[in-house]
Amino acid sequence: QFSFIATAANGPVLQSSGDLRFFGDTTGILVDSLSLMFEDHQFALERPTTVRVEPGRMTIDSVVLTGPGAQRLAFAADLPDAAPMRARLGVTALPLGDLAQVMQWPVPLGGELTASLDVAGTREAPVMRGMATVNGVSVGGVTVTRVSMDAGYAGHRVTCTAAVTQADTTVLTVVANVPYDLALVSRGDRRLDDSMRVTVRSPEVDLRLLESFTPAVRNASGIFSANIDLAGPRRSAE
Repeated sequence: QFSFIATAANGPVLQSSGDLRFFGDTTGILVDSLSLMFEDHQFALERPTTVRVEPGRMTIDSVVLTGPGAQRLAFAADLPDAAPMRARLGVTALPLGDLAQVMQWPVPLGGELTASLDVAGTREAPVMRGMATVNGVSVGGVTVTRVSMDAGYAGHRVTCTAAVTQADTTVLTVVANVPYDLALVSRGDRRLDDSMRVTVRSPEVDLRLLESFTPAVRNASGIFSANIDLAGPRRSAE
């Protein structure tokens, strides 16, 4: 059996207990309890789960942590060394303040993150698809209604579309297609010398909208717009 507790310098506490079992060259881990505790709330394991480690493969049964209300973290994976793999991460209504504490970020964050990430393919040639939405973002004195992103990876290319929305108006859109090696194996240099494309668009936005981002802006007037295109070999853009 095992039991451990870890406390971060800024407050969060991770606690878990369970049982270790060995079958020849295979290790089985039964996790009975797992919790991540903050000052006024916690995420706790919804039901016991198992992790199996054998030569050339790791399997993680469904790990589901639930918090107050709709807050939820879920992860499951089957990760062989050579055969096709599968993994899924899901996050629902995670407070960014919790994430900032866990990551030891000094900047105060507000808002809620909902996201998912699916991984398939092999370690040498993974295929990934992800999405994320953050509502009610606040960073220091700056607030944003919504930030959303859809991203994918296949064939050594990362694709991404992101948008910033303020008061029901999309104020910024970024679309990118960048060469990069996200293989789940060791690499000397993951940057690839291939073509890249990045576009940034901001429609005609009334500058009075800036006042909703931060109290530091007052009596703004005028119209702002932006159209930026970046394309060509990666090394030319560096």
